[in-house]
Amino acid sequence: MKVAVTGSSGYIGSVLCKTLKEQGQYVLACDTSERKTHHYTDMFINESFDGDVFVNTIISHNVECIFHLAASSLLGPSATDPLLYYHNNTARLITFLSKLRSRGWKGHIVFSSTAAVYGDRGEPVKETSIKVPCNNYGRSKLMCENVLEVASLYGINVTMFRYFNVAGGYGDVGQDFSEPHIITRICNAADGKSPLVVYGNAYPTPDGTCIRDYVHVRDICAAQIYAMDNHLYDTFNLGTLNGTSVLEIIEAFEQENAVRINFSFGNIRKGDPSYLVANPQKFVDTGFEYKYSNINQIVKSAWEHYNGV
Repeated sequence: MKVAVTGSSGYIGSVLCKTLKEQGQYVLACDTSERKTHHYTDMFINESFDGDVFVNTIISHNVECIFHLAASSLLGPSATDPLLYYHNNTARLITFLSKLRSRGWKGHIVFSSTAAVYGDRGEPVKETSIKVPCNNYGRSKLMCENVLEVASLYGINVTMFRYFNVAGGYGDVGQDFSEPHIITRICNAADGKSPLVVYGNAYPTPDGTCIRDYVHVRDICAAQIYAMDNHLYDTFNLGTLNGTSVLEIIEAFEQENAVRINFSFGNIRKGDPSYLVANPQKFVDTGFEYKYSNINQIVKSAWEHYNGV
């Protein structure tokens, strides 16, 4: 089978391409020039996913499944430059779908959505939970979901995954350590490159820091391929039902990797939920099994990726 991956040079995209190639798939990929490339593709197109070259190549190569990961995704910039998020995430998706429709493409789109569509919740959320995004990133992704709900009218089948906190690495591919995610910042602090600032310690949680549901990136990618292979056209949470606070993940990182993390507390970030954990039962009931998503494996693989192990 020939598949396409948008956002192929990003964190999840790079791990997904590597996993697909290991399984013998032909991978057509696209990303923009400011991102690093890797060698886990058969054809790479340097442009936005809604560009004519990429869309035409999907058609000419008879691509059957598109893994759509390309997005602006950082919480901070979504507050300061929201139009960028609505343009890159939502408007470009509409353009992309319109071009696919005009060329008669009928296939499977596996879409990367986010737990940010739910907003701040005090209990594990189901797919049917009310969506009240508390930041522009989540709002733009919820708009994308609404757009994709009509794709079936044009013969396009869609799987939508709401990712919770994706973490961990896979050897030579993983997170860009210049990005401000908690585990990347912990790695930089462990290496002495930059001090770690924890954003707030007065949340309504047991230790005062945010609680998140961390999912290993390898399980995220395995789930996407599982949905393709089993023709699952629905919306699913990808999480573990287990919440880990920021202080708990720092402690796990120290114990698993035998390092010491010095940190201080800073201000709470606007739009940061205090508690966001998945009820993943709907996807588990399809037969999918999480293999890597315990916090010790996550922090160990992240540190190994950081050190090029």
